[in-house]
Amino acid sequence: MTDRQKQRRTHHHAHRRTRFRTGVAVSASALLALVAGAATAPAVAAGAPADTATSAITATTAVTEATGGRGGHVVTVRTAAELARYAGAAEPYIIRVAGPIEGAPPGTETVVASDKTVIGVGTAGEIAHGALRLRPGTRNVVLQNLTLGGGIRLDATVRQVRIDHNRLPRTDERPLRTAPADAQLTLTDNDFSIGATPGTRTGTGPGATHGTTPRPAENTGPQASLGTNTVLDVPRDYPTVQSAVDAVPAGNDGRITLAIAPGTYREQVRVVATKPLLEFRGTGGDRTRTVIVYDTPNEYGGSNGSATVLIAANDVTARDLTFVNDFDEEAHADLANKQALAMKTTGDRIVFENTGFLGNQDTLMTDSPQLTRISRVFIRDSYIEGDVDFIYGRATTVIERSLIRALSRGSDTNNGYVTAASTWKDNPYGILITGSRIVSDAPAGTFHLGRPWHPGGEPDAIGQVLIRETELPAAVKSAPWTDMSGFPWREARFAEYRTYGPGAAVTPDRPQMSDADAARHRVADYLAGQDGWAPHTARPTH
Repeated sequence: MTDRQKQRRTHHHAHRRTRFRTGVAVSASALLALVAGAATAPAVAAGAPADTATSAITATTAVTEATGGRGGHVVTVRTAAELARYAGAAEPYIIRVAGPIEGAPPGTETVVASDKTVIGVGTAGEIAHGALRLRPGTRNVVLQNLTLGGGIRLDATVRQVRIDHNRLPRTDERPLRTAPADAQLTLTDNDFSIGATPGTRTGTGPGATHGTTPRPAENTGPQASLGTNTVLDVPRDYPTVQSAVDAVPAGNDGRITLAIAPGTYREQVRVVATKPLLEFRGTGGDRTRTVIVYDTPNEYGGSNGSATVLIAANDVTARDLTFVNDFDEEAHADLANKQALAMKTTGDRIVFENTGFLGNQDTLMTDSPQLTRISRVFIRDSYIEGDVDFIYGRATTVIERSLIRALSRGSDTNNGYVTAASTWKDNPYGILITGSRIVSDAPAGTFHLGRPWHPGGEPDAIGQVLIRETELPAAVKSAPWTDMSGFPWREARFAEYRTYGPGAAVTPDRPQMSDADAARHRVADYLAGQDGWAPHTARPTH
């Protein structure tokens, strides 16, 4: 044997790597034989690929797929104490490890109880010292996308354990330690790198010697794309949309998607300001297949109490679903305040894509926490319907490539108002409707484009609305802007730019924005703010 062959053989024994490319169910004893190099490991033909070796020890007993902490609360941990608290709890948790966890002395074992998902966020999730331990009887655990310096210990009678996309770089040749009982596992794309850096001892088993650490195998171990978006399935794991929102931690700092299956969800949903970074996504594709609906009017709790969905958090997105307030005005003629909101937002950087908003008066309110604070909302490829002031509020709001339906109230003179902006006087950007269509079944000349809303008589709420390059129906009045509560519309900031269709015209009662001003009132100008927010540049997902 040449010196080079000896060197290759030495390195081979010093640093054995086991890669599981596809999900396979293996018994604990068979896995121990493979990882630890026990003499009982089944023989594999020379030159057989790693998958062949893996399949040679695949258990024949069926394994129920582990679901981990699905249905439980989501938490993010950054310390050993936090990890121990949630991993060992009795209730289910989805535990996101957001960075290296230090502090636990070598040899420490963190107990992972049943019904847990422990997942690293991107490539940062690492438990540097100490092992994860699953005690006898533990069931339904998912360990995913982690670097585990102390390995994993699986005691007898554990069941439904899925271990995938982990790196276990132990140096004692036992990265995955298990009792001899046949605890069933599902293993996918793990990197069991047994060895150490050059010049260190890698263990005491046969063939142990000085070795090197090879590069992690492609597509094994932690992945940058994993753990960065936690998906909560409604109603599979959470019976209502609100219960999924409730599972999101206060101070949430990681993207969470509520995947909402097709169906009608009759409930009110509240996203408080401490739960940012959420996405509501209907999974049926067609927005009409997933509907969140309720029927509360303003009479009971004002706009906050009325809204079917209220979003007070920042950085919230909704896609492929419809929001409805189906309050019956005619059946409640005795109520003084019949406004009924399908959606109210006060958060900043809110996106609606391929969404529907259905109601009558006050269907969609985009607001901000206070007059002098600016919130931004972007609505694209969506549908909005109503009759009176059905797009309103003080938030900077862009509605692009959407269909707006102005519903008839059966009048021959006045059927309603599309907008009611209450923009802060120092905010140059209020409501922009651009590249869209407004349609109506109301008689010709009976609908207003808008009126100026001054909440509580606030003099500094000077509405700004621009209808730009949008088709207008014959229902639009020849003088489409009107006064409100004693405040004249001419003191507001209302304009059209290149509108067209049977309802478009240029008259003294229809201010037209100049080309120079229009160049400063584009979608990007409305949305950029101080942070350069540009959701309109993102490619639509539907």
